[in-house]
Amino acid sequence: MRISLRFIAIPIAATLAGCAGAATDKASGPQPGTAVAFSANTDAEFQDAAQRAKEWCAETYSEGARYLDSRTDSTGKVVRFGCVSN
Repeated sequence: MRISLRFIAIPIAATLAGCAGAATDKASGPQPGTAVAFSANTDAEFQDAAQRAKEWCAETYSEGARYLDSRTDSTGKVVRFGCVSN
Protein backbone atom coordinates (compact mmCIF):
# COMPACT_ATOMS: atom_id res chain seq x y z
CA MET A 1 0.00 0.00 0.00
CA ARG A 2 1.39 3.34 -1.02
CA ILE A 3 0.58 6.52 0.97
CA SER A 4 0.81 9.89 -0.66
CA LEU A 5 3.13 12.30 1.15
CA ARG A 6 0.71 15.10 0.39
CA PHE A 7 -1.81 13.64 2.88
CA ILE A 8 0.85 13.31 5.60
CA ALA A 9 2.41 16.74 5.10
CA ILE A 10 -0.84 18.67 5.54
CA PRO A 11 -1.62 17.44 9.10
CA ILE A 12 2.03 17.91 10.10
CA ALA A 13 2.07 21.49 8.77
CA ALA A 14 -1.19 22.26 10.60
CA THR A 15 0.20 20.83 13.83
CA LEU A 16 3.40 22.86 13.52
CA ALA A 17 1.44 26.03 12.78
CA GLY A 18 -0.60 25.46 15.95
CA CYS A 19 2.60 25.03 17.97
CA ALA A 20 4.10 28.21 16.57
CA GLY A 21 1.00 30.18 17.53
CA ALA A 22 1.06 28.79 21.05
CA ALA A 23 4.71 29.72 21.48
CA THR A 24 3.93 33.40 21.01
CA ASP A 25 1.33 33.39 23.81
CA LYS A 26 2.35 33.98 27.42
CA ALA A 27 3.24 30.83 29.28
CA SER A 28 0.45 29.54 31.51
CA GLY A 29 2.63 29.34 34.60
CA PRO A 30 6.14 28.58 35.73
CA GLN A 31 7.16 24.95 35.53
CA PRO A 32 8.79 23.41 38.62
CA GLY A 33 12.52 24.05 38.47
CA THR A 34 12.18 27.11 36.22
CA ALA A 35 14.66 29.76 37.31
CA VAL A 36 16.51 32.74 35.92
CA ALA A 37 20.12 33.51 36.88
CA PHE A 38 22.21 36.67 36.82
CA SER A 39 25.77 37.60 37.67
CA ALA A 40 25.81 39.75 40.82
CA ASN A 41 29.12 40.52 42.51
CA THR A 42 27.98 43.64 44.40
CA ASP A 43 24.85 44.74 46.26
CA ALA A 44 23.95 47.06 43.39
CA GLU A 45 24.25 44.19 40.88
CA PHE A 46 22.11 42.01 43.16
CA GLN A 47 19.38 44.69 43.29
CA ASP A 48 19.54 45.01 39.50
CA ALA A 49 19.31 41.22 39.12
CA ALA A 50 16.31 41.09 41.47
CA GLN A 51 14.56 43.80 39.43
CA ARG A 52 15.32 42.06 36.14
CA ALA A 53 14.05 38.74 37.52
CA LYS A 54 10.87 40.44 38.74
CA GLU A 55 10.27 41.96 35.30
CA TRP A 56 11.03 38.70 33.47
CA CYS A 57 8.70 36.64 35.67
CA ALA A 58 5.95 39.25 35.30
CA GLU A 59 6.28 39.35 31.50
CA THR A 60 6.66 35.60 31.03
CA TYR A 61 4.32 34.14 33.66
CA SER A 62 2.49 37.10 35.23
CA GLU A 63 4.08 36.03 38.51
CA GLY A 64 6.51 37.49 41.04
CA ALA A 65 10.16 36.51 41.54
CA ARG A 66 11.73 34.96 44.64
CA TYR A 67 15.43 34.64 45.44
CA LEU A 68 16.43 30.97 45.38
CA ASP A 69 20.18 30.72 45.94
CA SER A 70 23.62 31.80 44.84
CA ARG A 71 26.87 30.16 43.86
CA THR A 72 30.33 31.30 42.97
CA ASP A 73 31.96 30.17 39.75
CA SER A 74 34.96 31.29 37.71
CA THR A 75 33.18 34.49 36.61
CA GLY A 76 32.03 35.49 40.11
CA LYS A 77 28.78 35.22 42.03
CA VAL A 78 25.66 33.96 40.25
CA VAL A 79 22.23 34.44 41.84
CA ARG A 80 19.08 32.51 40.90
CA PHE A 81 15.46 33.61 41.13
CA GLY A 82 12.34 31.52 40.62
CA CYS A 83 8.95 32.72 39.45
CA VAL A 84 6.22 32.22 42.06
CA SER A 85 2.64 33.23 42.69
CA ASN A 86 2.32 36.40 44.70
